[in-house]
Formats: sequence, structure tokens, C-alpha cells
Amino acid sequence: MKAFFSLFIASMVSACSTQPITQDYGSYPSHYQQIAQQFYQGKRDITPIQYIRTSAPQMYEQKAGDYGFVVPLNPAYWATVGKEQAIKGYVICTWETNNYDGHKTDALLIHNGKVISWIYNVYQAALTYPINVCKKESEENLSILYEKTRQENIRFIKDFIKELK
Repeated sequence: MKAFFSLFIASMVSACSTQPITQDYGSYPSHYQQIAQQFYQGKRDITPIQYIRTSAPQMYEQKAGDYGFVVPLNPAYWATVGKEQAIKGYVICTWETNNYDGHKTDALLIHNGKVISWIYNVYQAALTYPINVCKKESEENLSILYEKTRQENIRFIKDFIKELK
């Protein structure tokens, strides 16, 4: 009888144990590049994307009341999240270029293969709110853009000087 009771208690304790942390964040988005491409194709205000680069997904948790992801793109998911709960998923940083707004870094929050929220232009959002998402990627992309612009300006000046001679 004691053995049965011990076995019963052990099974109850194991049943009450917490689930692996990855289940709270949803499934890992192994096809995150396709998810990003599909997300941007669905935006009517964005002209065709000429270039897109994405970072690898990282687990992300936004505590209740923190700044960051505030645009609910998947109301069914957001309805299940209480005001005091954290929003969890995988964040990818995208650097995209289009004719409408040029180069920018966005942050996409993915949960179970769907984009549930995004931060449009991380650099500009960080000027207003204390956002740390994709900050490193945004700074790297801006430095690449500055270097490209500098090289184009040097080439333009050299061509202009040649024409003057």
C-alpha cells in the first residue's frame, strides 16, 4: 500500500511540474525567412521589397507594461494574454529596403509560425521609447548604410571633379 501511495504521489508531482520553457514561446520558427517575406508581401503601404535580410530567431519575453511590441497583428493570440502577463515568442530583426521608406530595421515577433506583432523602424521607435529589441542589428545596418552613402558621395565628387577638368 505504501509503494502504491508513493507511486501515486510521484506521478502527481511529475504531472504538476512546469512545462518546458519553449512551449511558452511557441514553436521555433525554422522557416523565419519565409515568414518575414510573407509578412512584408502583405503590407499594402510598402512598395516591392528590393532586399531583405533577417537575423536568427531569439527567444523574447516582453513583461506587462514594457514598451516594445504594441501592435497586435494576431488578435486571437493577444486575447489570451492578460494585462499582467508577459508576451512571449521569437523575435527576428529584419533589414529591408524598398522605394517608399528606404533602409530600415524592423523587429517581428513570431509565435507558432505567425507574426503576432512588429516594431516598425526600430531606430525611430527607440528615439521615443526605451526599446532594446534589435538595437545592435539596427546600429550595424545604419553603419553599413552610412559607409555605402560615404562611398557614393566620394564617387560623385570624383566624377564631378573629372568633369570640371
